[in-house]
Amino acid sequence: MKHLCRNITLFGFILLLVTSCGGGGGGGGNADIGDININTGNDPDAVTVTADAGASQNGSIKRTVTLQGSGTTSSQDPLSYNWTFNSVPLGSNATLANADTVNPTFYPDQAGNYIAQLIVSSGETISKPDTVLIQAFAPVADAGPNRLVSTGEVITVDGSKSNYSGSETLVYKWEILSQPEGSASIIIDDEIASPTFTPTKDGTYKLQLTVNNGVLDINGDLVQDTDSVTIAATTIPVANAGPDATVSTGSTIGLNGSGSSTSNGARLTYLWSIINKPATSFSTLSDPTAAQPSFVATVQGTYTFSLIVNNGTENSAADTVTITVTPPLAVAGADTGLSTLETITLDGSNSSDASNAPLTYLWEIFSSPAASNPVLSNATRVNPTFTTDTEGEYTLNLTVNNGTESSMPDSITLSVSTPVANAGSDLKVSTGTTVNLNANASDDANNNPLTYRWTMTSQPASSNTALANSDTQTPSFIADRDGLYELNLVVNNGFINSAADSITITSTTAPVANAGADQNVSAAQSVNLDGTNSSDSNDASLIYVWRIISVPSGSNASLSQITSSTPSFIADLPGTYIMGLTVNNGIDSSSEDSVEITAFLPVADAGPDFNEVPGKAINLDGRNSSDINNRTLSYRWTITASPLGSSPSLSDSSLQNPVFNATTEGAYEVSLIVNNGLADSLADITIINIRNSVGNNSGIYSTDFENSSTNAQWAVSNGIWEIGAPTSGPGIAYVGTSLAATVLDAYYVENVTSRFESPSISLPALTTNESISLRFWHWFDFYPGRPNSLGSCFKASAQDYGQLQIAIEETPGVWGEWVTLSTYTNSSGYTSVNSDLSTYANQKIKIGFLIVNPVTPNSCTVGTKAGWYIDELIIESVSTL
Repeated sequence: MKHLCRNITLFGFILLLVTSCGGGGGGGGNADIGDININTGNDPDAVTVTADAGASQNGSIKRTVTLQGSGTTSSQDPLSYNWTFNSVPLGSNATLANADTVNPTFYPDQAGNYIAQLIVSSGETISKPDTVLIQAFAPVADAGPNRLVSTGEVITVDGSKSNYSGSETLVYKWEILSQPEGSASIIIDDEIASPTFTPTKDGTYKLQLTVNNGVLDINGDLVQDTDSVTIAATTIPVANAGPDATVSTGSTIGLNGSGSSTSNGARLTYLWSIINKPATSFSTLSDPTAAQPSFVATVQGTYTFSLIVNNGTENSAADTVTITVTPPLAVAGADTGLSTLETITLDGSNSSDASNAPLTYLWEIFSSPAASNPVLSNATRVNPTFTTDTEGEYTLNLTVNNGTESSMPDSITLSVSTPVANAGSDLKVSTGTTVNLNANASDDANNNPLTYRWTMTSQPASSNTALANSDTQTPSFIADRDGLYELNLVVNNGFINSAADSITITSTTAPVANAGADQNVSAAQSVNLDGTNSSDSNDASLIYVWRIISVPSGSNASLSQITSSTPSFIADLPGTYIMGLTVNNGIDSSSEDSVEITAFLPVADAGPDFNEVPGKAINLDGRNSSDINNRTLSYRWTITASPLGSSPSLSDSSLQNPVFNATTEGAYEVSLIVNNGLADSLADITIINIRNSVGNNSGIYSTDFENSSTNAQWAVSNGIWEIGAPTSGPGIAYVGTSLAATVLDAYYVENVTSRFESPSISLPALTTNESISLRFWHWFDFYPGRPNSLGSCFKASAQDYGQLQIAIEETPGVWGEWVTLSTYTNSSGYTSVNSDLSTYANQKIKIGFLIVNPVTPNSCTVGTKAGWYIDELIIESVSTL
């Protein structure tokens, strides 16, 4: 054993030395193994070595993982590192590369947990082991369960249970692996979790779902998983039990299922069943397997039958038919009104039998007025005659019989009366106006035509008025004096006069209320109302009554004196106050007149938002603040939000135009409230964005689009791009005042594809631990086109989009094809883009921003949006350490 221990290498078998060569135990201090000490922590003079395997990591499988031992500490250098796997997922062949360095790597080939162990040695002392957990995730496809569906049905397949535990987003792709011969089914929206498709033929459809997490393995292939689902489509027949029907008792009823169908043309078999019938019925079906069986309706009630058909493969869903068995129905006719001694012909012809059996009729007088002796001509005819002999109500019953069963009796009521005059409701009118009377509410029970006779029975002593057209339904007269006019009306139906009805017309001259002109005032102001322009035609003294009709919610406004001609109130809140005025001349009141008073707060205007660089003084502008009555305003500025750790300042918060200063980058909110001596305005906010600009001399190349000479170096193909201050889209540059945009003040042009191209830029060669980065800020809003969904614009067009592109100078003056680095659709607020250009090191390049708006004749796709806005572009070398 001693010989073995002398030949064991220092680090490869350090644990074996500890366990096999250490000898017996002892007191405190470091355990001695030859010339190597195990760091126990008990000897203060010993060399200390502490292994640190780094923080836990997680991510996709098939992406290289770098372990981090840089946190290891030692009181003596140099150090030796020994990394090993404690455990790997079942089936994994992962190995550590450079396991004796501070940062070894490995390639997780299976999903699961990898535990790596680190032991460090200083040459004299070795550390205790330290471990780190690395979780490797893989996308898992789940295409959902196999299903049996109906041919022609729109099917939604479900891949939503596919999963991936990493931070990347799953990407879906569906495809049909196989389908019945002759089928042309397609998947709609095949790049979403749950698309649809329609099986057009009977048979089996096999669909495959592939999901990936966007990660490429060392071979450049996506990390992905597949799963499949089988959809079996069959044609299900449709049962049709026929329409519901109503029949009479004792009838033989034929059912009809011949309207049942199957789309594959197969011969159908039928199965009928009685699922409901009256409790006392003994009815049965003649042949439950026939297409058209029959039954006898033995008793009244409801019979319900179910039909299921089979096409040799599938049963249909059950369809039902309801047969209602009823007795015959007597219909004696509608109630009506008659005049005394009038003869009416009764009518039972609307009586019926559900099975159209012939009917017999029996009429009888059920009730009549006292002392009446009415006559019914022939009680067994369908149309007997009946003569009234006195005023009142007569009730007659009709019963019919279909040869088997009698109906329930039905009754008709005959109301015998004289006509009724109705001169209308009493009226109040203004003296001097024409009064139009109307007797249209007069009535005759038998709708006989009426004649009219109006008379004026009294009128004011000095009145000279007279009725015009007094023998019509609508006579008129002029109420020429104040006072009462009484009139009588009598109508006649050709047989008898009505009793007289009277109407009274009261004529007065009413005063006129005038609540004054509408007003605009300041909130909290005292408001004076003025009703002195109210009037009375006889110059009588007026009594004033004001009321509050409405005030703003929460207002406590009240009128000072509601009976004064000029009351006042405080408009304590902004909003609309409506006051009503009624005046009275001691006899009559006026109509109410109203006045509207609108109270306004002063309006603060803190001015436009700003972009500025740190440390530059900014003049705020409150001069567009206003007051409805042009009162002098006072100003109160407040910094309401600022970045953490910043110390912004205002020169004088009470000025109309104070100076704002800030040295820390970030967004600042400054609030302005103005006061008109009565009330504060609502706060208005201006946003101040303090940001450092990339300028025009930073990195390898930069531009903030603020310099006209630099801007002139950029080119435009098919010319819709502009450089300047935007008034559409974001409405403001990201830094400063200018940026590059498709269109600065409107939407981009329809059916135009245009590229914004940088000048030639020479990229340097890369050094160790260095990359080349392109950064810029952008805001975009592209027209979305139409989705792939059913409708009049189904699959009309793909949406508009923008592409970041790059071109390389292949030979002097000759440029290669544009290559797309990234694509942008839909819309986004200001976001930063960081694109790695290291691949193009030591070459001349141009950067391009391409907007694509496809040309299409389809009206469904016509439309544009605000477009693309680019600012603060810089290309620079970046350390990768």
